[in-house]
Amino acid sequence: MNIVFVFLTFFVWSTSFSLGKVALQASPPLFLTGFRMLLGGLILLAFLFLFRRKDLRIKKHHLFPLFLLSLSSVYI
Repeated sequence: MNIVFVFLTFFVWSTSFSLGKVALQASPPLFLTGFRMLLGGLILLAFLFLFRRKDLRIKKHHLFPLFLLSLSSVYI
């Protein structure tokens, strides 16, 4: 089973460069980066919602550090 994941990873990794070149011809780089981040965030939120629902709540003592991170444009 592990060899299947190795080949799947190889396939996804190798096609991403070709698809990236095609996508850059149709869209500006900043849009593609933002779309990638949005898509990744939505996938992570779906994962949290399905498997770790209790971790979706933001605690009060995390709000200020998250605010500071948002000001400095640092992604978690």
